[in-house]
Amino acid sequence: MVVDETADIEKAGHDIIAGSTFDNNIPCIAEKEIIAVDNIADYLLFNLLKNGGYHVKRREDIDNLTDKVLDKNGRPKREFIGRDASVIARAALGLELPPTKRCLITEVEREHPFVREELMMPVLPLVRVKNIGEAIEVAVAVEQGE
Repeated sequence: MVVDETADIEKAGHDIIAGSTFDNNIPCIAEKEIIAVDNIADYLLFNLLKNGGYHVKRREDIDNLTDKVLDKNGRPKREFIGRDASVIARAALGLELPPTKRCLITEVEREHPFVREELMMPVLPLVRVKNIGEAIEVAVAVEQGE
C-alpha cells in the first residue's frame, strides 16, 4: 500500500487498519505493508493508531517481535498466523493490549523481513520514503521480491 500527499490520510488510516485486521490479515488481499511518503507519514501513523493500531516503537521491541513471529528462515511461525494482535503482543513483548488495539505497527526499513514476507497476522510494517517515485520503486520491488 502506497500512501502519499494526494491521499485522504484520515480515511487511509481507517481503511488500512480495517483491511489489515480483517480475519487477522490472513487473506492475500489484506494490506501487508505501508510505504508512506515522509511528509505525510507522521499524520498517517497518527490515524493508524487512532483506528486501532499499536505502534511498536523501540528497535529492541521490533527485534523481539521479529524473532518471536518468524522462524530461522524468515517465514511466519504457524502459531502466530491468524492470531489476534493481543496474543502476538503478549507472546513477543510481554504486553497486554487493550481490545481496541487490533494491529501492531512497526516502522522498519524496506529490507526488513516484515516488508518482504507475507506475515498473515496483524503486524503491519511501515516504510518511509522521500517521494512518490521512491514509493513506487519500493512497492514494485516488494511485490516482485527484488
